[in-house]
Amino acid sequence: MTDDQVDTRNLAAMDGHEVRGGFRCHHYDAEDEKFTKPYEWKHCKEMEVGETYEVHWPHSAAGACGTVNQYQTPFYDGVFCNLDLETFSTLGPQDIASAVGVQAQIYTVVNDEAYFYPDLIRGWIADGVDGMAQDIAYYTGSTTGTSRSNTICSQYTPITWQVDRKCHMISASSFDKLCYDMKLQRDDMSSDLHAHGSRELVKDDMVANNQARNRKLHDHDHDHNGAHGHDHDHDNVVHTHDHEANGDITEEQKRHLRAYGHYHKSSDHHHEWY
Repeated sequence: MTDDQVDTRNLAAMDGHEVRGGFRCHHYDAEDEKFTKPYEWKHCKEMEVGETYEVHWPHSAAGACGTVNQYQTPFYDGVFCNLDLETFSTLGPQDIASAVGVQAQIYTVVNDEAYFYPDLIRGWIADGVDGMAQDIAYYTGSTTGTSRSNTICSQYTPITWQVDRKCHMISASSFDKLCYDMKLQRDDMSSDLHAHGSRELVKDDMVANNQARNRKLHDHDHDHNGAHGHDHDHDNVVHTHDHEANGDITEEQKRHLRAYGHYHKSSDHHHEWY
């Protein structure tokens, strides 16, 4: 990306105030309309086609995952809401790291429905065909954002991070659907419908020394408890799909099925998930 493109593609912020931008993906092409054609946002606020956004999905054994109170504002309320203050005060670093984690995925927003994924509210996209959540970095860190720095630390630490190392393209409508779902939560998530600023880079001497990388090169079972070390709770959602050969569906339909983890190899029916 050139300096001119950076100047003309300012990261949008709420109330006209600039927020600290982070690194960008390298998908952007000023000659390709899908990166430049404006999208009529209905639910997300101050977002732009062509920009890069990182989405975080907290998981917590001490929170309300799998209940109507799973998503709360501020989101910290949902991370430790099942613990009383006395119990919380006794937690050690490993207790927190073992109980609380965040998954993160990075996207360039495009105005192209070929990149539509319908259900970001339920978690990151794991798609072996499109290479999503296949090359993952694992490490311990903390909650993030502009209120944290190299002098002001987070009280929520250490927590386990799983970050998709690849940048992906996703349609603006996918984000707008996410914002719509966020507005429907019992504890309205309206304060998170816009992009928050990026944390400043962590000083080298403060970075955890336990990073690990896992590149998935094989199919895996849809039960994520063993594959990722976390619950990927689908109890509140019923998936209906048949197991007939998928030869007659379109590529776009296959993409939508893969977004749910429900596109099978047409040659067998043994739940080898893409």
